[in-house]
Amino acid sequence: MGRCFHKAPFFSVVIPVYNKGDYLRRSAGSVLAQSFRDFELIVVDDGSKDGSPAVVRSLKDKRVRLIAQKNAGVSAARNRGVAAARGRYVAFLDADDDWDRDYLAALKGLIGEFPGAGLYATNYWVDNGHRKAVNPVALPTGWKGRMRDYYGLSYRGRPPFCTNTVCLPAALAQATPFPRGIKAGEDLLVWFKASLEHDTVYWNKPFSTYYVAVTDNTHATYFGAAYHLDWLEVGEQLRKEGRFSKSGRKYVVWATLIQTRKMIANGRRWEALAKWWRCPKAYFPLYQASLLALLMLPAGATKALQRLLGPPGKTERRGP
Repeated sequence: MGRCFHKAPFFSVVIPVYNKGDYLRRSAGSVLAQSFRDFELIVVDDGSKDGSPAVVRSLKDKRVRLIAQKNAGVSAARNRGVAAARGRYVAFLDADDDWDRDYLAALKGLIGEFPGAGLYATNYWVDNGHRKAVNPVALPTGWKGRMRDYYGLSYRGRPPFCTNTVCLPAALAQATPFPRGIKAGEDLLVWFKASLEHDTVYWNKPFSTYYVAVTDNTHATYFGAAYHLDWLEVGEQLRKEGRFSKSGRKYVVWATLIQTRKMIANGRRWEALAKWWRCPKAYFPLYQASLLALLMLPAGATKALQRLLGPPGKTERRGP
């Protein structure tokens, strides 16, 4: 049947999957169990070898579509799903995480209450295999509203939302693709670019679970310059385009310092020093001094100190 005979859904949900068949039934099941029913589910199989496509075919729901491609990475898979989306808004879910039953209903409510924003997002649960806790955010519990940028909330710990708890208008999602070839932080660039010219609407209430113990944890790994964004270069390009702000510049420095810390943890001291040297020293001065101290210490003495440092904002005397 041609698509023209079908009413476009309110949400398109995109799940990229690569060899996560053991968890895909749970994640896809959490989508199909949503109390808000006006959605389509697009699962993009990125060349899995473990039978993930068979899991999708077994769901037997007309709202589910399976797209198969050769392995090209999570960004390419998400972009493929966005390109195929028919919904007014695009939401994302990783194959090894899941949603609470009322997540899409919560997003629909936010869109109705705060129309015209570029990002709609909620908080989330973090499950490390031993304990499940709400991601701490420097806002009152239950707070919701508009913000011109969300960057300041990121400086105190984990980001206020993750890939599983953010949706964008379809046109904006299509105009802001995920960068291919990047192995860590590829989603952060999309949210950052989208937020430069649009409001973020946020609800400090958890509606999704991020399973740290399941996910391939790349957050502490530095794979080399070819697989990580050069955030300072990103900022410079945006400045030339006239799309930058003071708060955006501060975020770019923060992201660079996080990368610098990863480099140190992975024994790439000379690369870390070169990146640290490029950072404007007016931002996060105490954290920058701490990183320099780490670079000066013997390799074996840095691990305990890194655990104490935390993210950049935690070493600042005042909030961003």
